[in-house]
Amino acid sequence: VNVNQAFWPLLHRATDPGRPPPLPTIINVSSEVALANIPAAFTGPYLMSKTAVESMSAVLRHEVKLLRDPVRVVVLTPGAMSTPMVADGGSSRFFEQAAERPGTEWRPQLVAGAGAAKMYTARNTGPADRVAEAVWRVLHSVAPPGRACVGV
Repeated sequence: VNVNQAFWPLLHRATDPGRPPPLPTIINVSSEVALANIPAAFTGPYLMSKTAVESMSAVLRHEVKLLRDPVRVVVLTPGAMSTPMVADGGSSRFFEQAAERPGTEWRPQLVAGAGAAKMYTARNTGPADRVAEAVWRVLHSVAPPGRACVGV
């Protein structure tokens, strides 16, 4: 929200009725977990934040349609990408560290979650530059979709 508000004057200035497309575009990054809406134990904060991005984008898309100057809103939905978040077992590190906390009641479930996260990222992680390419395509498209999926 703060980034959208900070950049709004620049988007507004960039809008010129005589200017050929593409129009100014807001790209909000969500995640495949919000698109699938499949809650998994211990992932609540991440899922909630990405679901909030989805809702904010839907509302913003309707709000900017009420303005005289058009601004597009696109949700970029990447799947698992090869980033520091998943590098070197990063996606499973949360589960492993939580399982080692003294007194945790969920150690077996957290250990199983770590294994599942490792298997998922090993099978589904794609190169992060695919996200940059998707952003480029959206920004240079005359009529981008409301959602651009990458590796989903």
